[in-house]
Amino acid sequence: VSEARFFFRYPRYRMSGSFKQEYTLLDQLGQGHFATVYLCVDRKTGSKWAVKKFEKTREKHRMEGLQQEIAVLMSVNHPSLLCLKGAFDEDDGVYLILELAAEGELFNWIVMKQKLSEAETRKVFVQLFQALKYLVRVLYSIGFQR
Repeated sequence: VSEARFFFRYPRYRMSGSFKQEYTLLDQLGQGHFATVYLCVDRKTGSKWAVKKFEKTREKHRMEGLQQEIAVLMSVNHPSLLCLKGAFDEDDGVYLILELAAEGELFNWIVMKQKLSEAETRKVFVQLFQALKYLVRVLYSIGFQR
């Protein structure tokens, strides 16, 4: 007899209204195959966040991938990783509200610096390996399968 384990994770803050009621969408920050990332501002607090907008689709594998991404993001709570604040399922897409990396991407920072000191390199690698170790545990705990 196999064991069944269920994990229920929720965003840190419950999203009560619609995305457009609670946030103002600003500049596009990036784009991938399935989603576009924008800068947004919380209308109540003025806090800046990143929002990842997924277009809705009937393609089963894309929706399963989105569900897996949400499950992973809802399970993440680590100082070296950007965490999910909340999610909105709207008519025009699914919006994931994420912490904003105000300094930008690590790759761009390395390119800008051109050369890292040994101390900077050590700090980056320690953070990367701690985050990776944490993510492996999270993926294992939620039964992630590829």
